[in-house]
Amino acid sequence: MVDQPKSKVLITPLRIESIFRSAFVLIALWLAACLYFVNIDFDDGYSTIINAQYFGGISDGYAWQRGPLLGMLLLPAEWAANILGLAPLNVRPHHAIMAVVHCVYFWAVWRMLARQYGSTPFVLIAFIAAIPTVVFFSYAPFISHDIFPGALALYMLILTEAFHRSPTLKAWLALLFIGAALAMIKQTLVIVWAAILMAALFEVVFANQRARSLRTFAMLCAAALVGGILTFLVYATVLSGTFHNSPWWIGPWEQSKAIMSHYGDDSVLGETFYQWIYLRNLSAYGMLASVLVIPALVYALYSQERLLRMVAVVWIIIVFFMQLIEFKEVRYLAFLAPMTAFLVAPMLANLWKFRQIYVIACMPLLLVDVAAATTEASRVTNSYYRQRVTNFFEALPLSSLAATQIVMASPLSFVSPEKFAFFGDRYHRITHIGPQLGPLYGFGLSQFVYLEDTRLLDMRKFAVGDYLIFSNNVALRVSPFRPDNAVSLDDEFVQLVAIVIDVDLRKIGDQYALDGQGRPIMFIPPAGSDLQPVVGTSLFNASDLRAISVQLHGDDVRTRAFEIRKYCKSETCSTF
Repeated sequence: MVDQPKSKVLITPLRIESIFRSAFVLIALWLAACLYFVNIDFDDGYSTIINAQYFGGISDGYAWQRGPLLGMLLLPAEWAANILGLAPLNVRPHHAIMAVVHCVYFWAVWRMLARQYGSTPFVLIAFIAAIPTVVFFSYAPFISHDIFPGALALYMLILTEAFHRSPTLKAWLALLFIGAALAMIKQTLVIVWAAILMAALFEVVFANQRARSLRTFAMLCAAALVGGILTFLVYATVLSGTFHNSPWWIGPWEQSKAIMSHYGDDSVLGETFYQWIYLRNLSAYGMLASVLVIPALVYALYSQERLLRMVAVVWIIIVFFMQLIEFKEVRYLAFLAPMTAFLVAPMLANLWKFRQIYVIACMPLLLVDVAAATTEASRVTNSYYRQRVTNFFEALPLSSLAATQIVMASPLSFVSPEKFAFFGDRYHRITHIGPQLGPLYGFGLSQFVYLEDTRLLDMRKFAVGDYLIFSNNVALRVSPFRPDNAVSLDDEFVQLVAIVIDVDLRKIGDQYALDGQGRPIMFIPPAGSDLQPVVGTSLFNASDLRAISVQLHGDDVRTRAFEIRKYCKSETCSTF
């Protein structure tokens, strides 16, 4: 335990605990409010719900990109959604479980800090600086793989230090299962075990009792190895139906190859993901925490406390590793927040002992952090988060009533209305829905067709009554990045839901008029064409229709087209 300053106590531990409980209640109330305000998720959230359906026997598909554990955790939410007969894209039961998880995370991190350092003002400052940050409020209302694992990672470090002092079977098993759980939440979190082993190895090198430290290190390696085998077997089992051309035990290897090749080679990845994204978005992790973490690391590395040294080494290794990985989003470092708070708290205590004015000077920066986090927390009240996605799909039939084919051409993009997003973050504030839509709605494989490219659309394969979900572009944030992080969409962007009908056209001069139609109509070009569809409500130029190979014979023509029910541009949507 790090020594606390012996100067006059400013606030009693009881008062500090009361302040924390007040903050906890505020966070819990905000998460509860989000259950009403937020009925949307991100690509990986929808994929995780599909995995919950898979584990509940509700669907046969497994979203192979995601780890299995969070899907298992959301299984009660999926059961509840089915029992209550909720709409397919109602994600509130799943968010309710995540709200509980994030409340537990918030409480657990505080308890670990308070148990280590006591309920002091410096622990409270470190906690507020590193935990309820902009990145927390940006992702906590959703299904997130990147926040709560931080508490597990910090607990693993505490267990590792306790295991150094007194190796027990209970601690060994706990490390084994927690390490495996992290890897089954998200594949890249295997770095936590690797970093802990490297930190333990440093302790062996510099230990006075090297033989004892070496035995402890060997037992930690054994725990990591057994946990790795367990993780491998779980992944191989859940992926057994995904990669059909490979033996089941090759599944995890095939998964890693598929993930790495999703965007192309390393040169393409370097252009796809902004490589300095973490540095450019330090304020998202807390400005005060970002300012203090470097001196805190130096202080920790020279500390006589083994746990503090190990946390510092693990923090450095993880940041270095995450910077080396080409895949980068701001949220990927969110799980480091508990370690950051753990490092900053003792440094603040000793800084107060050395120069009290330095700690007092930090307070304005903390207020800036609180203001930024409050602003981020309030954004969910925008109606976009409550109804944009569900309103878009209201024209789509429920699977129990649909005997028609549903074709989806290209992923759909829903961009939140804020003018600020994390700089260079390719996906921040953007929801994409692609092939997940079929399993989420319960559409069978023969009923739901997903086409990655709109040029694959072929009108000859549609029957009257079939549905089309169409988008002519995908929203991303790409280089050159702008200060407002505007997405890649242009003025021509459109996405829509339409149904196939027979239409009658009557020739009037060089145009064809629709007979008896009130909704807009879309004609698509032949398969393989780069031409854009033709959309109109009453009159169409004959030359435009011929250009996309619409067969026009005589003055009165009956042909097949798409009647648009929902039509959206970048910021506006219309229902017909």
